[in-house]
Amino acid sequence: MKNVSKIVALMTLFSLVIFGLSFFPVNDFKIYASDDDFTPSPSPLIVEQFTGAWCGWCPIASACLDWEKLVEFKNDEFVRLAFHNKDQMSIAEGGEREDLYGVKKVGWPTVIIGGIKKISGVYNPPRADMYSIDIKEGIANLKSIVDISIKGSSEPKQFELKMKAKEDFGKRNISLVAVIYEDWVNFLGPNGEAFHRNVVKNMPYGSSGRTGIKLKAGQIYEETRKFALQTKNWNNIGIVVFLQDMDTKQMLGSGLFKYSNVAPAIFYWGDQFQLLGEVNAKTCNNKVKFSVQNASGLAEIFLKVKLDVLNFDLIDAVVSPEIGTDKAIIDFNPSIGEIRINFKEPVSGNRELFVLTIKFKQKAEAVIFQIVQFVALDKSASATPFELVDLRNFSYFKVEDNPYDIDSTLSVDEGDVSALLKKFGSFKRDKDFNKKCDFNKDGRVDLKDLTELLINLES
Repeated sequence: MKNVSKIVALMTLFSLVIFGLSFFPVNDFKIYASDDDFTPSPSPLIVEQFTGAWCGWCPIASACLDWEKLVEFKNDEFVRLAFHNKDQMSIAEGGEREDLYGVKKVGWPTVIIGGIKKISGVYNPPRADMYSIDIKEGIANLKSIVDISIKGSSEPKQFELKMKAKEDFGKRNISLVAVIYEDWVNFLGPNGEAFHRNVVKNMPYGSSGRTGIKLKAGQIYEETRKFALQTKNWNNIGIVVFLQDMDTKQMLGSGLFKYSNVAPAIFYWGDQFQLLGEVNAKTCNNKVKFSVQNASGLAEIFLKVKLDVLNFDLIDAVVSPEIGTDKAIIDFNPSIGEIRINFKEPVSGNRELFVLTIKFKQKAEAVIFQIVQFVALDKSASATPFELVDLRNFSYFKVEDNPYDIDSTLSVDEGDVSALLKKFGSFKRDKDFNKKCDFNKDGRVDLKDLTELLINLES
């Protein structure tokens, strides 16, 4: 009976193990000879960014990398992977990658290019092209010992991976590393950074990857790998797979898959798309346009502007005449800086979307105007891929005194008309002459000055 009991117990244990394994499927791989149907995925340079929402200089590094993607490298020549430290976006593997490169010894921000070029800190004053030379060199000197093909799915959550060896590498300490990232994570950290790009969410093989990868030239490595991820927005998800020599840290081939193949729309302030320099403004009311390039079926946008009671007030927001009030509904809450616009007909292409009235309260060399929340949706209420030019690090409002605000009330109104009329007909030689009323600088306050003032009255 004792033997029977042992057998029953062992059978029960075996059943439980099999039952458990059914919930934790094993990801098998196979290696075989060349595949004629093999089509490589894009193979970008890997740029690892070590950052944190507490790090005061880190937003500058992020802005520099954003600038590179928007200006220098628009076609996925490099992919940025942001590993966060000790904030709500950090994962254990990020700390392990920090240890791999010795980041803690040099501090944050640190950027690793291709596994071998380490750049710590930022320029002071900051330069938008801080990483340009090193990224260009990294792209020019890419070394690849494999071609990689990768395709992902959201249901089930998995990716299909194929690697084709270009050369033998059985004797090298090569690891296969996979990274699941999410673009545009919205979290306002203590350092003021609100939008976080390509945040690493998951590393299916761990921080050091699957070790002991050995292939001969022409051989194919194939695997279907499951992963865990919580997201409602697969359009912002990407997968990067790369080989890394764990002795030298050099990247030796990569593959990139994005769940959305739609080119991102670019949203920006002002009359034209501008990444650098000053946006001119004046005290009193300013009309600032908000526009989009390359929109595709845009149905709704929502944004929240960070308030700055010392420098400006938000006054009004109206649908752009280019769109028409009959084709869009705008909801504006100036007390909390929120703007929501719904388009009755989806918007595509390059369009001016709305006009925001901002009253600047004082002259200033640089007023930061920051968006802290942003969402762009299509007609199915799915988030659309986007780029957002935020006036925070390299662009800003330069505010000059408004020459038409004669009575210095921060409004160009009837009070200024009254002030000018009191000086109407006076000459420069007169004791009561007010040069603020002489807009054309001809030494006389006359009809020309009055006409110019009336044209510039705030509605």
